[in-house]
Amino acid sequence: MKWIVFDAMGVVFEVSDDTNDLLVPFVRERGGCESRERINELYRQASLGQMTSAQFWREISLGDEYPGIETEYLDTRGIRRNGGHQAMTNEELIRKAQSVVNPRKIAHGCTVGDVGCALITGKGNVHVGVCIDVASGIGFCAEHSAIAAMVTQGEQRIRKIVAVLGDGTVLPPCGRCREFMHQVDQRNMDDTDVILSKEKTVKLRDLLPHPWEEVWEKDRNG
Repeated sequence: MKWIVFDAMGVVFEVSDDTNDLLVPFVRERGGCESRERINELYRQASLGQMTSAQFWREISLGDEYPGIETEYLDTRGIRRNGGHQAMTNEELIRKAQSVVNPRKIAHGCTVGDVGCALITGKGNVHVGVCIDVASGIGFCAEHSAIAAMVTQGEQRIRKIVAVLGDGTVLPPCGRCREFMHQVDQRNMDDTDVILSKEKTVKLRDLLPHPWEEVWEKDRNG
């Protein structure tokens, strides 16, 4: 008999007990918490939304390696991919974005990590990012961070994207982010689904009916 198991985040594992068979050995290999019971209890709390992913990894003594360690765990521990593409619902992508929110103060009273973003690329890969709010107008939104991670890996087309606060509140992209998605790849205007809630998704074009180059194109054609 072969078991297919969904965890609380909608990830599919081909084992009967993903916590004890996958997570516990992984944590021990990386020098984290040795207690099987504590790992199970912390994972249960995280699955119930009682702590963020950042808090979970911190509690098992691997917080300094987050969020990279979470990506490593998901990428190397038997996740089922559908033809190489991850199929995620709105709620699952919202949870993915929420998992990277980790607000903290930096220099001059500025903050980082208040908002998290997750996106699925045209090839089905998932990238995440957080906002960085710094002085002199040189910070950027969580969407920019996730898109930069995508571009670094050689992709530009966005299939679906969402940004959230730590409590899961979905934030519509600001005008700058809408234009950024469009300029990264113009096909995103009609291809990108922007999540506005668990139940509502709109195309980027609905949020950006008049991109900035429209007036210049009219002048050239006029």
